[in-house]
Amino acid sequence: MNTDHKTESSQKLGYRKSVVGVFTNEHNQVLALERTDTPQAWQFPQGGIEDGESACDALLREMEEELGNKHITYSKQSKRAVSYDFPDKFHAPIAQHFSGQSSWWFLCQFTQGGPDLANAKHKEFQKYIWLAPELVIERTVFWKKNAYREGLTLLGFTLG
Repeated sequence: MNTDHKTESSQKLGYRKSVVGVFTNEHNQVLALERTDTPQAWQFPQGGIEDGESACDALLREMEEELGNKHITYSKQSKRAVSYDFPDKFHAPIAQHFSGQSSWWFLCQFTQGGPDLANAKHKEFQKYIWLAPELVIERTVFWKKNAYREGLTLLGFTLG
């Protein structure tokens, strides 16, 4: 049985609207963060869009909450959202309400400083590292890999 797709009944839950921030540095690397609740699970910072909130406003709020730094800007937004499904065996609370996420991707930079996880409002991440985009895809959970390839491509990355 294929466990990386939801059953037909759970598909009716719909997708959580969200944003993904892809931060770059002067070495053409991107910021990857290791989850506190799942060591060795790396991802880009992301978060949900609240009711009445624009994707741009959600990006700024979520990045400050997760990265502990409000000094960010973005230079590009994906032309469309990228979706992925949660696997059937994913038991996080979010999976009770949604079958997956549909995310707007943003190319971001810090205008001052960098990630300050000690000052993050949400302690979702325990470590960060700057990597080549392909290495972030390798280190993310299997069910996000295709969405990461698609999101990075929409932001103009050429992946090997």
